[in-house]
Amino acid sequence: MIETLAATVERTGTTLLGPMPLPTAGPAIAARTDGAVAIPIGDPLVDDSGLLDALGSRALLPDAPDWRAQISHATAGVTGSLLAAADTGSVAVAAGPGRPRALPLIPPHHWCLVDVATIEPTFADAFVRVAATPDALPSDLIWISGPSRTGDLEMVTTVGIHGPLAVTFVLIER
Repeated sequence: MIETLAATVERTGTTLLGPMPLPTAGPAIAARTDGAVAIPIGDPLVDDSGLLDALGSRALLPDAPDWRAQISHATAGVTGSLLAAADTGSVAVAAGPGRPRALPLIPPHHWCLVDVATIEPTFADAFVRVAATPDALPSDLIWISGPSRTGDLEMVTTVGIHGPLAVTFVLIER
């Protein structure tokens, strides 16, 4: 499944790192980012990755009083994912309390932690898996399949207009 996901995300312009153990993911992300990095509160993958400690004062948390003003200045946003679909190279990112929708959408680089055990072969399989637990659904579910693209302007594909310029999936093996 990892090979299929890797081939698909390459076509979408997404970078893939790993697989790696969860405790090494946070330091790996911190070493590859500069400036403020927006991270969620209460996302199990991010919380257990060591990212908050690795970032130190560069961490921008959604409970900060000036978070809304600062998110547009963050160089990166980091999220965990609920699951991934190998055939489309998509991840499902939960939004809700402590995990604002802006995290994967506003900063120019979105880093997403993906547990390899949650990779489904197809988008249909991923959707069925999400729908099988309606009581556990977040208030908002964002499906991300690479950097933002649009062809609205004179039919020319432009990257980064409605979201991040770069997306990196960090595969986690537990």
